[in-house]
Amino acid sequence: MRGFLIKLGLIFGVVIIWFWPNIQGHYRFKQYCSQEGGIRIYGEILPDQGWLAAGNSPEDYKEPFSFKRVAFVRYQDTSGAFFDVYAKPNVWPKDPDYILRPADKSKIVMYILKYKSVRNLPGELRLNKWSYEIFSVNEDKLLAVSTNFRYEQFEQDKTFLAAPSGVMCEENGGVGKFIRTVFPLEK
Repeated sequence: MRGFLIKLGLIFGVVIIWFWPNIQGHYRFKQYCSQEGGIRIYGEILPDQGWLAAGNSPEDYKEPFSFKRVAFVRYQDTSGAFFDVYAKPNVWPKDPDYILRPADKSKIVMYILKYKSVRNLPGELRLNKWSYEIFSVNEDKLLAVSTNFRYEQFEQDKTFLAAPSGVMCEENGGVGKFIRTVFPLEK
């Protein structure tokens, strides 16, 4: 019986040593979620205002429209021309049609939505971070941020059939919750 317990203890010890980096990484992930993850609102964001596209890709002018209560998005294309983009709702459940008009400089843009992503945070094991940030264009002040983390419990290429093992901060609720927090549904 004593020999069996020693062997069992050795097996248990080897498993703990083998998976120690994963165990440590998971607890670091939980710390990041509780300290930095989630939605934070630092200022008021008014609905039905003009927004500025963060880049010159068509995806950059489409992203702010996910907030629904956006009047227009000012967009600069790769040639340097400015446009005001408006979303025309579609009858089918798909993306709206986007209408580009020459920029009306008399209309003010108030906000900009920026997306940041860090793959493999420095000093951490298989931990990724991404965030959506809303800034005031005039003051360059952060008004709201939604931050989430993803931890890969195992290296995907070393698992059976390359099975994914990622977990994210549960309490964040993703972009949908961020949108509902910034512009709550009207009653």
